[in-house]
Amino acid sequence: MSKNTNIEPAGDPAGDPALKRSFKGHKDAVNKVAFNPNLKQVISGSNDGTVMCWNFKSTMRPFRFVGH
Repeated sequence: MSKNTNIEPAGDPAGDPALKRSFKGHKDAVNKVAFNPNLKQVISGSNDGTVMCWNFKSTMRPFRFVGH
């Protein structure tokens, strides 16, 4: 997987477009991803030893946890 994490939920069968957003921040491959049930954040873990907490609202900055 590339350094950018692309989140692409399935589109609506009726033809509505799917969400696509690129999250930049990891310096190595992403190997774990988890979604918060409230659909406001996604957590990703990388081979670079970091865990990132991404907010779907683009005005909020991501949180980086180092050494995990």
